[in-house]
Amino acid sequence: MRKPPQHALDATPVYVLHTDPAWDNDRIERELEADPEGQHPQVAYYSGATRFDLHAPAQWAGEETSAAEYLTGRAARFELRRLTVHKIAEIRDDIRRAINRDGAGAGLAAVFTKCAKHGLAGISDGVEFDSRAGVVTDATLGQIYDEHGPDAIEAIGAAVWRLSQPLSDAEKRP
Repeated sequence: MRKPPQHALDATPVYVLHTDPAWDNDRIERELEADPEGQHPQVAYYSGATRFDLHAPAQWAGEETSAAEYLTGRAARFELRRLTVHKIAEIRDDIRRAINRDGAGAGLAAVFTKCAKHGLAGISDGVEFDSRAGVVTDATLGQIYDEHGPDAIEAIGAAVWRLSQPLSDAEKRP
């Protein structure tokens, strides 16, 4: 019998950067060192297993918790949306070209930037969010780049890509 997903399928997907100072990194590191084989709530969150539901319940050290419980302050929250099937196909082609051209996928930065442009739905950190016909403007991406660093857009885009993958068997209705 398959285990049902622990995240809410209708929850708004929210991405918090790994580098956000609101994460209680000391606690997370202690817990990961104590049980490196376990499925830590933050690890599950970043893998996309929770579809970026910060409040998805998880069992850790015999207690129910969630990734949200590891935030100790106000985090910059990036609301995500799944890509359309057409956009997924286009980006899959881009990934194949990048890997064939660059070997190990060195050209994936542009691919993940495209994912961010089409899958970012909102921001809660004061960056002025602007989009046209569902596509984030270059000005907004520039603000994210300036405010959060060069890896932020790629990280957001990679999260959008993981979010946009087909539903797992557990997520599908029986």
